[in-house]
Amino acid sequence: MSWLRRFPIVSLLLALAIVAVPLSIQGDRGEAGARFEAARKQARDFLVRNPRLEVDRLGELILDPGWLAEMRSASAASGSTGGVRLPPRMLARSQARLDRMLDQAYSLRVQSDPAWRFGVLDERSPGRNYFIHAFVGEQRAGVVLSVLVLLIAGTALELAWGSPIFLLFALVVVPATAEAYRFLDASTGIPWSGAAGLAGAILGAYFVRGLGGHFTIPGWILLPAWITAEVFIVRGFWIDDPHGVPWATLCAAVGFGSLLSGGLRLANVESKVGSLAAKQKSRGPHPVVARAARLRSDGDPYQAFDLIQAAWREDPGNEEIAEAFFSIAVEVGQPDAAADAILPILKQTLRKGEVQRAVDYWFPLAAIESDLDLEATAAVRLGEALLDAGHPREALFTLRRALESGVSGAQATRVVKIARDLDAGLARRAAGIALEDVSLGPAIRQELEALVATTSDEPVPDATDPTDGEAGPEQGTERPPESRSQLDRRVMAEHQSIEVTAFPVEMDSDVEPADPGPVDPNEASLMAQSLDAGALSPEALADEAVEPGDTVTFAAGSSGDVLSHWSGSEATDSDPVPHEIGLLDDDFEEESILGVADLETSADGFDFGLGSGGHDLLGSDPDETDSDLTPMIDETDELTSPIIGTVAGEEGLDGPSGDRTTTAVFDQRTKIFEAPPVSTAASEPALELRQLKALDAVPISMGEDWIEVDAAPRGKSRLPFGRIQTMAMAAVQGLGARPVLVIDFILNGSIGDDEPMKSIRCRSDRFDPRDFESGKADPLSALTAWVRQLQARTNANCLPSRGFLEGDFARFASLEAYEREVLGAVRETD
Repeated sequence: MSWLRRFPIVSLLLALAIVAVPLSIQGDRGEAGARFEAARKQARDFLVRNPRLEVDRLGELILDPGWLAEMRSASAASGSTGGVRLPPRMLARSQARLDRMLDQAYSLRVQSDPAWRFGVLDERSPGRNYFIHAFVGEQRAGVVLSVLVLLIAGTALELAWGSPIFLLFALVVVPATAEAYRFLDASTGIPWSGAAGLAGAILGAYFVRGLGGHFTIPGWILLPAWITAEVFIVRGFWIDDPHGVPWATLCAAVGFGSLLSGGLRLANVESKVGSLAAKQKSRGPHPVVARAARLRSDGDPYQAFDLIQAAWREDPGNEEIAEAFFSIAVEVGQPDAAADAILPILKQTLRKGEVQRAVDYWFPLAAIESDLDLEATAAVRLGEALLDAGHPREALFTLRRALESGVSGAQATRVVKIARDLDAGLARRAAGIALEDVSLGPAIRQELEALVATTSDEPVPDATDPTDGEAGPEQGTERPPESRSQLDRRVMAEHQSIEVTAFPVEMDSDVEPADPGPVDPNEASLMAQSLDAGALSPEALADEAVEPGDTVTFAAGSSGDVLSHWSGSEATDSDPVPHEIGLLDDDFEEESILGVADLETSADGFDFGLGSGGHDLLGSDPDETDSDLTPMIDETDELTSPIIGTVAGEEGLDGPSGDRTTTAVFDQRTKIFEAPPVSTAASEPALELRQLKALDAVPISMGEDWIEVDAAPRGKSRLPFGRIQTMAMAAVQGLGARPVLVIDFILNGSIGDDEPMKSIRCRSDRFDPRDFESGKADPLSALTAWVRQLQARTNANCLPSRGFLEGDFARFASLEAYEREVLGAVRETD
């Protein structure tokens, strides 16, 4: 039943009915119209001779309310009513005769005009007319406009909701708008007919459902355009006749559609329907897929390939068969044979934002440099994702395909940012394409012109995996593409065994260490990667590097640890999240990253339970305050208290406070900062920097899919893992006596440069990571393990690299340098 969300059958059928019904009910309306005019004239003449007679609501509509009012006024002015009064019996006979004339005129009017026959006017209108009237349109302009609304907005809503929900929506709004007309605008005497009510409700729902950029054409463009066309073109509105347009009914239709769409969005109906379809799909595999899986497990993948290929040719729209076909094709080394099968699924995953799944599909094709036709936007996104995943060769191939497909100026600029450090020729080519965009900013244009003008005699470096640090005889060989589909993983897990042979290396074996390669100036070089875990204590991180084997001495009370601020009295007495001047302005408060409204809204596709009975904030204990959650570490804690090492055989050195030094014992290897701080004045950003809005926060607790933080001045809120797109972490000087680890959870890193970057920022000197990693006695080890766990749960990108997951932290001389070099942003100033 998944086709119900892939094919807009209801919208197409409604559009077809709106076009076909008026053509089928057309007949000889000339003769019936002439007879109606004759009958109405007869009734008018009789009423003029007997002005004392009464005319009901229907009679007023037949005779024309305007004519009847003028007749009554003329009769009163002439004094004719003061004549001879008829006896009651004669007056009753005259009244009955007038009623028969009006009934005959009404019957002739219904026969001559389909709007009167199938429209809705008052309580006498048949019940069937409340549904049929939507397909009876007198004007061609109204028919064309309604069909356009169904094809543009109706199909988009149906694909988002599914055909059953959209059909139910149409069945509700059509009679509802007719009833609204009967109560609000029926005084005009014109029956309500046509699909204007349905079109208005669809556009109102489209506007609400499209909030957040879910549709290609925004609702704030379509809705005013429809109102303008309906009022001026279809109904011929003009200043001298404002009552010719049923304003109240049109507004009611738009409002009714908006309310229904908002209710569906708040109830999270779309995700529930999607999960229901997923459950139905997961009830059991397709028989052909199951048979192919058995053939693969029996060691006959080629027979499975032939079987699944034939099944896909018979049913190319089945996603399960297509995915299994691609998985088996990758296994037998023929991914290009299933490229056409996986392409629709690849595009669908990109539209849904499932970039990692799309990379799994595209990687085997990029590895063999497939010529599959891919859109430029999708190719740029896949190229960037492949580079983040550690596949530079495939990433560069994908970016070249993007340029061949024809990219816009903004996309070409993005390719320059990605490829300039990997392939100078590709970057210059993309820069040349970007320069053709006349809307390019002057600063970016200047940088791109300088890049195009540069020529290098050095060969372009080979795009190999930068994370591969081991040299060996198979260094230059290509790895065959690996299948990563769920079917392949299931077969391997159930039917294959993996044997691992470990060759122990004696401690006294002579093993030459591998060449570590060039060192990034922003990476903190580690002292031969051989210090013990105790080097993570506050005394181990000194300002100056020492040689391996020497014993380090520190003054009492000093600390080189990035987490050393825990033991200071200023940490326990200060506010848990001090408000940093210039970081949060009034505008940022209004946009509220962590407010309940922002986290609860479904515009981003999330529902965090704030409105479903669950509790978002912590308990409402009146004795609990924000400061209760601030970690208060005892100054006598053995992990953060001053531990001073001495050189063996030498006297201890006196610290600034006069205390004697003591010896520290280390059991575990760790990493410290030795690289000099990055200079911030030597370079300028190559391209424009985004504005940054960072909110300081203290992590409090963590659940299965959220982390709870205490953010000033907002207080405690839950941040869903789904909102975190990128994680950035580095050591920053200038925030305290020693370097501090700064962790940024970036919420909108993938949005364009025009929108400010929003981040939730945590600092290592303001919380104890051992609260999250109780098994780690060392603070920095606990912090690294916690960050690694967060990245695994959020699947976020890592800046400046994935090295910080292993404890390798880039070091910067200031917070501004870190924000500019790592985040590519600069904080907003007042």
